[in-house]
Amino acid sequence: MDIASLKANFVSCDRAIAAPALDALVNRGGEEVLAFLVSFLTGTDVQLRNSAAIALRDLADNRALAPLLQAIFKKENENHRGTLVYALHTLDCSQQLVPLFDLLFYGNQEVKMGAMSVLDSQAFDFNANDLYTIQAKWEDVQQHPEQCPEYEVWQEQIQQTVGGFLAYLEE
Repeated sequence: MDIASLKANFVSCDRAIAAPALDALVNRGGEEVLAFLVSFLTGTDVQLRNSAAIALRDLADNRALAPLLQAIFKKENENHRGTLVYALHTLDCSQQLVPLFDLLFYGNQEVKMGAMSVLDSQAFDFNANDLYTIQAKWEDVQQHPEQCPEYEVWQEQIQQTVGGFLAYLEE
């Protein structure tokens, strides 16, 4: 099937048609497929956006990182970010330490789990200013726990993660 037909099938309301089309698009990969999938990140159709995000995760093309982060932090997506954060797992987030901590501090349960998973599984490039920013935000969250959904549940785990990174300030 040609790429235009696969694109048309992906946006079909029939998941039995859309899912195989998306798989075929991911298998083809390339610039056109990447641009097509990224275009759904700015849309309002949550199902298409999430399907595109998962496909971008499968493509593992780091050119999707900036558009994914834009979609994640878009105010309108605040209650629909979990899948977008999940898509970050296969991308190089090494320069995104502060935004990942923002997700950990201020995201819902699903977003926190996704951010924590990325923080636990990737290596990061950061400087002292990044760490001081994270430290200041964490201190603010501790003073205003209402800013951090499920603070009581996550407090200890977040503290351990923050502490692990802040230990670099002592070196």
